Amino acid sequence: MSVRMILFRPGDLHADVCGMQKLIKRQIFPDHMALLVKRQDELLVELKTTADEGFPRAKEEWERSIVAWGNDLAPAAEPRCR
Repeated sequence: MSVRMILFRPGDLHADVCGMQKLIKRQIFPDHMALLVKRQDELLVELKTTADEGFPRAKEEWERSIVAWGNDLAPAAEPRCR
């Protein structure tokens, strides 16, 4: 049913809402889902690239923090009273 038919016969609009919803679900929903899945896949590829590029830098920061944490604990391991 075209838009002109709906505007021409407004009394029948209420009865045809269910049919229009089914039509929209059949025609628009699959295309929209395909678009969302495509965009999701693109974002996952971008996320993997970013993670792979940033991992060595994050690992270096982690190693520095472990060394610094170990250095902070070293004075506490020595007895205070001699």
